[in-house]
Amino acid sequence: FKKNFRVSKRLFVDILKEIEPKFAPVRCKGLKPKEKFAATLRFLAEGSYQTGVGNDFNIAIAQPTFSVIFTQCLNIIEQTFSAKWINLEMEPGQQQEARRYFFGKSGIPGVVMCADGTHIKIIAPQNDRDQHYNRKGFYSLNALIVTYPSKPWLITPKRNPAPGSPDADYNTKHSQGREIVERTIGMIKNRFRCILGARQLHYTPEKATQIT
Repeated sequence: FKKNFRVSKRLFVDILKEIEPKFAPVRCKGLKPKEKFAATLRFLAEGSYQTGVGNDFNIAIAQPTFSVIFTQCLNIIEQTFSAKWINLEMEPGQQQEARRYFFGKSGIPGVVMCADGTHIKIIAPQNDRDQHYNRKGFYSLNALIVTYPSKPWLITPKRNPAPGSPDADYNTKHSQGREIVERTIGMIKNRFRCILGARQLHYTPEKATQIT
């Protein structure tokens, strides 16, 4: 199950329970919410929606039908989970645990989060192409990844420090502390392969942002 959808069966069921009531009633021979959600996850995991996993997911979906299903699922998932899952709030115990982790990695006290950016490749948009063409020579979204969030400040590396200087030593410690976010980016792209650098999302920047 996890091999095909990149999530555990338990997580699949938990998410389905929350989003299922928000789908319109199923018509005769129509796809059930479970099948729509499975097709959406399959696309996010592999960039393909045509698959079967056991007796529950032996489905074949035409491209126009999947396009409608995909948009519907994305909208429901975004409305249901965005505010719940995408936030910068931490409980005091989580902050304490994060401080211990980052101090152990870097020796820098008081840190409870790190951030980095990653490019999500997209096809050339019809409008505002210059805003999406990056220095690496392709069109992309520049996504911000935050691991262990905190506010209101953020410490950044020093620019062009002299070798052997305190700033250079600080940059080394900073790099050691933030390696978790680099691993997180790699893990996310490996799990949801539709955003791998070797591929590109064939959608508008707005739709690609929603997928991301």
